Amino acid sequence: MCSTIACASRVWTRRRKSALVALTRAVYAGETLALVGESGSGKTLTCRSVLRILPAAAQGRSGEVFFGTGASRADLLGMSAPDIRAVRGNRISMIFQEPMRSLSPLHRIGNQVSEVLTLHRDMSLAEAKRDVIATFERVGFPDPERAYRAYAM
Repeated sequence: MCSTIACASRVWTRRRKSALVALTRAVYAGETLALVGESGSGKTLTCRSVLRILPAAAQGRSGEVFFGTGASRADLLGMSAPDIRAVRGNRISMIFQEPMRSLSPLHRIGNQVSEVLTLHRDMSLAEAKRDVIATFERVGFPDPERAYRAYAM
């Protein structure tokens, strides 16, 4: 059963340069999609267009990105801002190539990671903190509590 069908076309940069002409790919339940390509080939721009987090200099001109199956199938590009926020970070996520550059140096790492849980999993701050520290420990952080309190560099 196909859970996601992504079809996008024409993302333009400020200089009216077409950065992405077309992409069609089905991703099935339980699958992970990895985009591989040369630097500047549009991998990040493609993911940002699906999640509707394009930089101000780029804009989606046309296309469709379907997510879900049957009655729950929806076009991500046509969703309202609140609806796409409910999907983004909850059901669809992007792992940036350099995650430490994606974290704000103005906020503690733990608070930034916990935010996803409080927004999308309806956890209290204390529950989210416990979950994040447990995850940090599970993936091998030498001092998960310290990492939670640290600021990104």
